[in-house]
Amino acid sequence: MKKMKKQFRGYKIKEVNDYVGELENEIQSLNQQITSLQQSLETLSKEKEDLLRVLKMCRGIIMPGGNRMYDYDTFITDYAYKNDVPVLGICLGMQIMNAYLLGEEIRTNALDKIDLEKYMNHNELDMKYVHKVTLDKTSKLYNIIGEEVVEVNSRHKYVIKNNENVKDKFDIVGMSEDGFPEAMEVKTRRFFIGVQWHPENMTEYDINMKKLFENFIEEAKK
Repeated sequence: MKKMKKQFRGYKIKEVNDYVGELENEIQSLNQQITSLQQSLETLSKEKEDLLRVLKMCRGIIMPGGNRMYDYDTFITDYAYKNDVPVLGICLGMQIMNAYLLGEEIRTNALDKIDLEKYMNHNELDMKYVHKVTLDKTSKLYNIIGEEVVEVNSRHKYVIKNNENVKDKFDIVGMSEDGFPEAMEVKTRRFFIGVQWHPENMTEYDINMKKLFENFIEEAKK
């Protein structure tokens, strides 16, 4: 109490009242934020219950490309992984799978900052083929496609990590010509495969990408 008196010594009563009023407003605002957060958490819990009901009806899940990862993406990936539901991750979808398995920040090694004289441009929007990918011949992806080297499109700015930490979680099964991971899979799951390119845009002119989707559908039917 003495400390408070010292703090207010020399202040006019009006100034003190104004200060107290500001504190009361801040406390009220904080309480409103806490209430809003509690309501949001309750809504999130209800939404996840609804999402879980939908997931239980799914026999296969495609994690599509995009620009941002949401909590729901992790929730869906977790469900699919734990229940061995076939998953095909595309571009951002593969990065989401990587982030889920490693428990790390999704955005790694931004390609928009690399030296384009040393590395190729991985963000070519309107090209049917941009570069080649070499597949691991022991992988499920290789068994599906049947070729060690495939040509792919490319429109991404980020890549997943490729270091010693990933080996216990998943396998890097495809590499670009300039040394970046282009495909991953978990061999203990029926179909848990991620590719960095966009095979959905290649099915009309590339038989290998048709094989990928056909195999995914067959696994989902089982």
